[in-house]
Amino acid sequence: ELLLSIELCKNPDSEQVRRSLSKSLINSIGHYKFSEIHLKYIENTIEYLGQLINVEILSPTPPSRIYIPTLRSAISLYDKDINESPTSIKIRKNIFAASIMQNYGIEAKELEKKGIDIQTGLNFYQAVKKARNNIKEVRNKFEKYEAFLGKTFFGTETVDIIASETNNENEEHLNIWIKGEDRNLHDLGDGVQSLMILLYPIYMVEPNSWIFIEEPEMNLHPGMQRLFLQQLINDPYINSKNLKFFLTTHSNHLLDLTLE
Repeated sequence: ELLLSIELCKNPDSEQVRRSLSKSLINSIGHYKFSEIHLKYIENTIEYLGQLINVEILSPTPPSRIYIPTLRSAISLYDKDINESPTSIKIRKNIFAASIMQNYGIEAKELEKKGIDIQTGLNFYQAVKKARNNIKEVRNKFEKYEAFLGKTFFGTETVDIIASETNNENEEHLNIWIKGEDRNLHDLGDGVQSLMILLYPIYMVEPNSWIFIEEPEMNLHPGMQRLFLQQLINDPYINSKNLKFFLTTHSNHLLDLTLE
């Protein structure tokens, strides 16, 4: 339909093309006159996307893919029936990922086969614990991530993220050691929490992976949105991994930044 849309823009009176296009798409195009530069840009974009699909998505070994949905949170979730018991119970399952799989009719085996990893932040505690007790290569990635957070957001070279553990599983939580002060993750601002769970999989993922993020602007004020996009574009370590990012957004701030 995109290719036919280009033809319709070039030849607005073409009935044959119009019959091949959906009514909604014709209405969206209207009678807008695209310049030759616009048309060439669209054609080049479609050609590039076609190459990605043919070479990478349909290849015998497609790239690993990280999906970060709008259903995401860095803090632990709890549940309790206030009519029966005052005690809260920590929800240990990744209910956000399970909900997405249910809504889209996707099975875990299918995700694994396609190399898709849903990152909602609810597994952040387990991810930190696993990374700290992993092989040297994984620990190095995690230490780079900690150093990046410290330098970019807290004005320090040292930030330690610790998955603290007690005998009470309801008291399992993430502590952030910043400038000699120990803080709980939920005590940090929502924006910092959001950036932490957005950037963690990006730092830990394998090179040449694809990252799909829905509405990265959630909980981020305009300054934080700028900072996030700048890291994707300019951070040397992220650049060295040759990642591809696909973002959906309602933020005019992010869209304006792309013009720069």
